Amino acid sequence: MEIKVIKGPLDAEMLGAVARLYGTYDKKYSSIDFCRTIFNENPSGYSFHSFAYVEGKAVGHCATIPMEIYVNGKTELSAKAEALFLEGEHRSKLIKEGNLEVPAVVSIAAYLYKSTLEEPSIKVIHGICDDVIGLIHRMAGCKRRTARQTKYMFISSPKFISDSGSSLRKKLALGAVFVLQQILLNFFYVVLLISLKLSSYRHIVGDSNQPIQFMTIPPDALTNENTWTLARNAANFSWFFKTGLFETVTTKDPIRQCAVIRRNLEDGHDLEIVAYNSVGGGGFEALGLLYCIIKRAKETKAGRVVFYDSALHEKKAGVQLASRLLGFVSRNEEALIFLKSNDSFFLRRDSVLFTPLLHGVF
Repeated sequence: MEIKVIKGPLDAEMLGAVARLYGTYDKKYSSIDFCRTIFNENPSGYSFHSFAYVEGKAVGHCATIPMEIYVNGKTELSAKAEALFLEGEHRSKLIKEGNLEVPAVVSIAAYLYKSTLEEPSIKVIHGICDDVIGLIHRMAGCKRRTARQTKYMFISSPKFISDSGSSLRKKLALGAVFVLQQILLNFFYVVLLISLKLSSYRHIVGDSNQPIQFMTIPPDALTNENTWTLARNAANFSWFFKTGLFETVTTKDPIRQCAVIRRNLEDGHDLEIVAYNSVGGGGFEALGLLYCIIKRAKETKAGRVVFYDSALHEKKAGVQLASRLLGFVSRNEEALIFLKSNDSFFLRRDSVLFTPLLHGVF
């Protein structure tokens, strides 16, 4: 097995190799156009890739994608670890590193991370995954960190309950929540129809990103002192919208109410509110916006509408009130993040301002 590290942009043949490999695990990546958008058309215009070859055929891959981050009010770059994959028949392969033999998949990641951090503009590598895959990142030199967050949930499809894999008791509880939320949704639909002219709300689909100018927040308003997080700026949002996974929900006056949502290609997945902006809007205006987001979730066969505290920041009062009226339920969650950097600042547990965008843009 031979491992090569390449700095993009990738040509069509290499994009096809990524699509063939990682596309078997995540359907989005089976599209060469999607891979081109992610790896070649990010704001930096390049990404780093580690390919494993056996007899000239690519059998493994990992990438790090530069993403703009806010650090103490300044814009810097992180590289997100993405699309780690090794074909099954080669996963037991060991590669000699000095006096040691390490799993091939660890070498794929380790070689990539070393090259990535040799780029002066890259301050940190971050990856999001469970502990099983995280073990690979840790063996490649990453530090494991835990981030805590509050998640709010509205069940938009009863299929989510049947597919949840929960115990009968939990399914009954989820069923009761679903019924209550639907009653509240229908009640407030009538209220909105009478008092707010619900037709003034609409969703914008596809690659329309016109309201992005109202979503971006100055770095010093988003990060606390001694923290870093993924940038909610025009450069990142414009790139995210190119994937086709992001949409905007807005009122007829997007300056007043606007939300960016992220959905997935598979039925039953979460539709997530990743950013929200409100200027002079109260709870009932936010209620109308949430209603249209839930309607969009039903149209796209999403299982739930979710958002996190960190998606809202200082703009959260209206949508939190509206979510309570619609019966959103909340729970505390923990997420794992794996970090590698030459600067200890990025590795501290309290340095990362955890956001849904940082959690998993794609």
